[in-house]
Amino acid sequence: MLLFLDFDGVLHGLGEPPFARLPRLESILRDHPQVEVVLSTSWREAYGLEKLKGLFSPDMRGRVIGQTPVIDDPYTPAGYRRHHRYREVMLYLEREQIDGRPWLALEDDRSNFPENLPNVVWCSDTTGLDDAAEARLRELLASLSG
Repeated sequence: MLLFLDFDGVLHGLGEPPFARLPRLESILRDHPQVEVVLSTSWREAYGLEKLKGLFSPDMRGRVIGQTPVIDDPYTPAGYRRHHRYREVMLYLEREQIDGRPWLALEDDRSNFPENLPNVVWCSDTTGLDDAAEARLRELLASLSG
């Protein structure tokens, strides 16, 4: 199973120190060893995969397996830029030839994915990966694992 991971508004809420919620995510991932992480955060554009893997605990780094491609075409009409992170996820799955593998996404910006997509766990940008988001993520992981 793949987890597409945003950082801002997920691993830290507004006003929180960067990555304040990363230990919570890692705890969830330790309970689900079949989950591999693909970075969909905009941080990937500035820092690259290897540097961002270093933010994770040593036992988690090997589970961060990639990052989505960046679709950034200034000539694309605004309507097509909507849900751009979803399109990046779809492009990643296509390029990696991953068919039928379950995936989830952790995201705070509702313009990045279609609203009714059942495999997106929405976080509040003010609280990040809070109790409610953790409960939803665990529920989805359990249902897709078994």
